[in-house]
Amino acid sequence: MSCATQLSPGTKPEDIFTKPAQSKTDMVSPESQAHAQLLHQTRQMVEAIRRTCDILEKSTNFAAAAGPAIKVNEELRKLQRSLQEQKEVYEAQLQPLEEKLFSQLQEAIRGDLHDRALRLVKKRVREEIVNSINKELHLQIPRELHDQTAKHQSQMLEVSISIHNSEARSKNTTIRTANEHIHQLWLPSVKKAHSKFPPTVRALAEKSAEDVDLLLGAYNINIHHHSTGKEPSAELTEKMNHFLNFIGVRLRVVPTPSTGKEGKKSSSTLVISACQ
Repeated sequence: MSCATQLSPGTKPEDIFTKPAQSKTDMVSPESQAHAQLLHQTRQMVEAIRRTCDILEKSTNFAAAAGPAIKVNEELRKLQRSLQEQKEVYEAQLQPLEEKLFSQLQEAIRGDLHDRALRLVKKRVREEIVNSINKELHLQIPRELHDQTAKHQSQMLEVSISIHNSEARSKNTTIRTANEHIHQLWLPSVKKAHSKFPPTVRALAEKSAEDVDLLLGAYNINIHHHSTGKEPSAELTEKMNHFLNFIGVRLRVVPTPSTGKEGKKSSSTLVISACQ
């Protein structure tokens, strides 16, 4: 390269275009300017290539590091597509099943459930009708008639108890031994016997004076006698026999006095005896 002007050491060729001209003798030739411009452009191109290489190197390193993640992401996308396809298949199978189940439920409602609901409705309607009728009757019927109805119910209870007791007394007349079963009599106001009612004549003979008094009071059995001079055992025996007579039993409790070693009387014994 021949230059019309000598360049000082350390001076770059492109600097000649940026520095002010010192004199006419410092001006470069057009050929030198062209070479300097070409050198500048070449340097810019090399710098651009260098930056591109750096970017490619970084991109290569990033791709190498992100490769497994990208592969996992691709597998997840494949799995997602597979699940979506299975979902569509299941939904296609589920729709006819839902329609069939809905149809069966409708049939059940029209069948058993419908009948059950109808029975409940009828029962409820009947209850409402009965309640309404009772309420209306209560308003329409005079109070005197209500009182008569209550009195009639009480009379019916008395008649029922009387019939039962008459039948029990009739059966008790056939008892011939002390261990035969006694047919219980109902109490005057309720359809049940007293809790102390004896199952047999022997059981009655073994009861205490307190239990016998309870039975006499519960069944309104009145004894008209004078207990003056009577021993307690004789008085108790008399009460037992009154009770037996009241319930229709022909057996009687007869005390058998006997003296033991200590001079005490023994307990009562039972004998068969007709009513006197």
